[in-house]
Amino acid sequence: MKTSQPPAIIHPNHSTISNKTTQRFPAMRNSPPVERIRLPVHFAGFTLGGITLRLSVDKSLFIHDKKGRRNPERMGPHGFLARSSPEAPEFPRLSLDKGFIRYVPRVYRRHYIDLSQGWETYLHTFSGKSRQSIRRKIRKFEKASEGELEWRCYKTENEIRRFLELARGVADVSYQKRLLGAALPDSQEFYDAAISLAQNDQVRGFLLFHSGDPVAYLYCPAQDGVLRYRFLGYKPNAATLSPGTILQWLALDNLFKEGRFQYFDFCEGDAPHKAFFGSHCRVCGDIYWLKLTPKTIAAVVLNLSSLTLSEGLSWFLDQAGLKDRIRRSLRGR
Repeated sequence: MKTSQPPAIIHPNHSTISNKTTQRFPAMRNSPPVERIRLPVHFAGFTLGGITLRLSVDKSLFIHDKKGRRNPERMGPHGFLARSSPEAPEFPRLSLDKGFIRYVPRVYRRHYIDLSQGWETYLHTFSGKSRQSIRRKIRKFEKASEGELEWRCYKTENEIRRFLELARGVADVSYQKRLLGAALPDSQEFYDAAISLAQNDQVRGFLLFHSGDPVAYLYCPAQDGVLRYRFLGYKPNAATLSPGTILQWLALDNLFKEGRFQYFDFCEGDAPHKAFFGSHCRVCGDIYWLKLTPKTIAAVVLNLSSLTLSEGLSWFLDQAGLKDRIRRSLRGR
């Protein structure tokens, strides 16, 4: 396979785009695995259901800067999904491509951190005001926790077992579970996968404690030298102490010092938390190439309709100045 071109990188403090060479990642497999992918029905931040499709999925595009082109030989039973493809902005949201449905639900900025730049260099991607704000949050948390800043990193098999046990107590009461359905999963399948990753040194778990009790967790699996932001949650009664922000900061400090991984990837989706901590970002999106069947047509129609309604509601709330107020209320702030 031909070596890919280096990815374009956008620094948050600069409008220009530069190239950063990397040869660290192995080539993509010829046949992406088939996965069950649900095209959800969302409204006002809630997931109301969705239709599950069996698609071959390529997740290497963002790192390798590869094209997520439609290829009949790479199709799953219902089609092919190119995750975080850099070419997604080139396409309309919905179109036909040689007998296939080409669907790009949304285009987003994918944030990440180059861990090879060093902690001190990374710190300078923040303004002095932002660094001071984080230090102030940490001091406030220490004061509220009897002068202690207790947190831990978990990575071995036994440590991850303990992490999952403790993090479950946080996840079950977090707003991420109650309102977003995005808390740490409690299935046996997820548990087994986490243990398998730990056996191969491919996962990190982080917990923040308040007066001895866990109040925030961060779960990050790894692949090909990239540690991925997967699940972050915290207890609502600790929300005013900014536990998620503090734990993210402490985890990144630890990862820079450890030097085990080359990138920290905030994965799909744009959010203030990801934009704040990311040192670089790319504009990309998911591209679905779907076979024309009643099931795939229904999945696209339902997903697109819910997206359109949610975007309209989001625009209205933003114009009315209510969006941030509602978000803070839902998070218990």
